[in-house]
Amino acid sequence: MGDGIRAIARLLDRNPATVSREIRRDTNPLTGCHEPYRARQSSADRLKLSFVK
Repeated sequence: MGDGIRAIARLLDRNPATVSREIRRDTNPLTGCHEPYRARQSSADRLKLSFVK
């Protein structure tokens, strides 16, 4: 497979918990695969909600 969570976090200079949370958040529950489109859409949705307040 690919790199582990800690290796990815090191490359991105992020906390491993953050990387893990993002992967979990953007994984398709039916396929178990990370989906970049889903990640981008989720991010855009969260950004829209932050302006609504």
